Amino acid sequence: MFKTPSQDLTRQALDTASDVSDRVARAAHHSIDTLRHQASRVGDQTVGYVRDEPVKSLVAAVALGALAAVLIGWLGRSRSDY
Repeated sequence: MFKTPSQDLTRQALDTASDVSDRVARAAHHSIDTLRHQASRVGDQTVGYVRDEPVKSLVAAVALGALAAVLIGWLGRSRSDY
């Protein structure tokens, strides 16, 4: 069967798109694996810090909670309150 030049170009474009798609998928999987590893490491470090410094950890958690409450309250106000 005879292939036209447009069929060859279409096949080349599809092959190129498939290759690019495969590379993007591999890069995404690699990035996800890297992020999982970093998140696990940070989690382990956090647990260690809380275990070693429970009072500082509690104070930091209370301060962050208070800051979050203030920000939510400030953002939750309507414009007419100003």
